[in-house]
Amino acid sequence: MTRYSNLPKNQDKKFRGYVALLPMVCLLLGCGDKIEVELSDYLEEIEFVAPLNSTVEVPLGEYSIPISVLPNDENQEVAIRWICMKFELHAVVTNENQSRVEAALSQNRGLYRDGVLKICRSATLDDVTHPNLTAIKLRLTDLSRTLLGKKDIRQLLCTSIITEAI
Repeated sequence: MTRYSNLPKNQDKKFRGYVALLPMVCLLLGCGDKIEVELSDYLEEIEFVAPLNSTVEVPLGEYSIPISVLPNDENQEVAIRWICMKFELHAVVTNENQSRVEAALSQNRGLYRDGVLKICRSATLDDVTHPNLTAIKLRLTDLSRTLLGKKDIRQLLCTSIITEAI
């Protein structure tokens, strides 16, 4: 390999390494033009097209699910605790999407109920005892949007939540 510099061989390799890294650094830093994001720009991107009076709640069912959970503390005996979790599910949809969601629910009712049971029964003790059931609601929302319409469901509501030991 022909050397084009008067640097010693080991410094020539370092120099070539730095030259090779230069385009990567330039690419990562960008052009240097800062884009300032303002709150008004962010709020314009959020969709406010459906006011509350144009939405409706579609009932997705009442559930009473026995769940076996392990204790969180490792110092406790490894004993399974049984908890009964009761709640009602409702999907908040626009008036235009109500019939489409109800049709999808009637078509996939068995699969939907099985999904709800699987999600709740695979929950941890922390998930089940959390006051808002945040982790469970997140998984149930994913299930609902997958089976009933990704763009049709605006929000999932869990109401009348009761968790009690069996």
